[in-house]
Amino acid sequence: RELNMGRFLPEAEEKTPAPSASTPGSTITQELGPYELPLDITGTLTVDRLLYRQVTMQQVNAAVSLKDNRVTISPLSGRIGAGQFNLSSTVNLGVAGFNYEGQAVVTQPDLATLVRGFFPAAEQKISGRMNWVNSFSGRGTSLDNLFKTLQLDGEIQLLQGAFSGFALLNQVSWFLDSPDLKNISFRDFQGTYRLRDGKAP
Repeated sequence: RELNMGRFLPEAEEKTPAPSASTPGSTITQELGPYELPLDITGTLTVDRLLYRQVTMQQVNAAVSLKDNRVTISPLSGRIGAGQFNLSSTVNLGVAGFNYEGQAVVTQPDLATLVRGFFPAAEQKISGRMNWVNSFSGRGTSLDNLFKTLQLDGEIQLLQGAFSGFALLNQVSWFLDSPDLKNISFRDFQGTYRLRDGKAP
């Protein structure tokens, strides 16, 4: 059993015209919802291979429920190569644009595989493995509105890898006359990040 998410999720979203001053609140009317669904459904989903762009996820399992206009996925799990991922999320369909919150955990996938899969045209190169924990919440079914309300808190750890092909590294290398700086190797790189309303505080 194989499911290609590219058939359901477009590669890029078309830009919608900016609302005029004479139509205040039109951003909300462009959003999906709210929906009133008198349903109480619980089920499971199993996919041997889940494809998105050029990334292949295997042995994907999800527990899904719909009750009181809320969709709960807890958890959705699977493998990306030798790595694993786990996602839990709740989406409130009863408001315009939907409210959502959840957490994603990614453990030890190969970074080169992820970069090639999600960004096949990228000139930058990254190797190594990654551990990532991310909590998220927000509202919006269009990308513009989603990013305006997006709340993120996360931790990332990169292990035994290297960066190359980044403009900043090339500029620093040129400025310091040190070609070795074009390629940065690391054993253990860790960091945290926080995003509020689409902006890093």
